[in-house]
Amino acid sequence: MIKRIHRVGRVAFELLRKPFSRAFESDQNPLNYLGALTVFFLWIILVSGIWLLIFFRTSVSAAFDSVEYLTHEQWYLGGIMRSLHRYASDAAIVTILLHVIKEFVFDRYRSVRWFNWVTGLPLIWIVFPLGITGYWLVWDELAQYVAISSAELLDRIPCACWCCQRCIRPSAMKRRTSQWRRKCCGSTGFTCMSTR
Repeated sequence: MIKRIHRVGRVAFELLRKPFSRAFESDQNPLNYLGALTVFFLWIILVSGIWLLIFFRTSVSAAFDSVEYLTHEQWYLGGIMRSLHRYASDAAIVTILLHVIKEFVFDRYRSVRWFNWVTGLPLIWIVFPLGITGYWLVWDELAQYVAISSAELLDRIPCACWCCQRCIRPSAMKRRTSQWRRKCCGSTGFTCMSTR
């Protein structure tokens, strides 16, 4: 079964490699440097994220306004840095997934490279929560939807629900708006926290 998956994946990568081979020489093909491209995009995310953090206000009432200020009113690099941050984040996710699939289908996760595989896979599960919290920071309608959906998802996991109930108390949520509490307290584990 795994050999069949490897075979199909190799054929798919060769079909993907053909258009790139026409545009690039073989040593410059981006598919040969997916790991390096991911690291490059992560550096762009880091630098642009630090820039955005300098001008970002983290309160619930001011978060959206500070993002609007960065996007439309800041005359030096605000919108450019926000765009770089967003598109580099999207590109990093794509290159991470392509890199993992490529390493798997070309059977590069065994023998000498097992340690890279074992340490690299957990990094994926670190990157996805970072992306989710990145959506939260904007605090628009999409961010509230992602926050509520994430809380509902975590509520279905017994260990995570216990952790949320124990660690996130009403005293830690003082700054949340009443609208946020009304939306969250409906079906998530936050209801049991408010009764303590």
